[in-house]
Amino acid sequence: MVAAHTVFTNDRFPRATDPELRALQTSAPTDKTLLTRVRDGASIGANCTIGPGLELGAFCMVGMGSVVTADVPPHALVLGNPARLHGVVCRCGELVAKATAGAVPAGSHRCACGRTVRWPQ
Repeated sequence: MVAAHTVFTNDRFPRATDPELRALQTSAPTDKTLLTRVRDGASIGANCTIGPGLELGAFCMVGMGSVVTADVPPHALVLGNPARLHGVVCRCGELVAKATAGAVPAGSHRCACGRTVRWPQ
């Protein structure tokens, strides 16, 4: 799911013109633009900004208004600007483990739906 007003960026060093101000830069993809991968089951909240060249892991969840500047692991819940790890979510979307000091205990976390999520993957 990609919610309303999500922005995907693809250029790490955007410029409107060439350095000499003689010509406009193209808006089309070039060899300098980067691909962003959104894996199956990922959810991105409204008004998020996703940086260039990143991967959003399977079944991860990005909280609304977040600014993602690094890869998001599968099943991670990230929030804020910049987006930071706040927990681990199940395929169903329920929080199965909260992060403490930016880390989630490794191991298997059982969801109320009956599924188990292994962290890290």
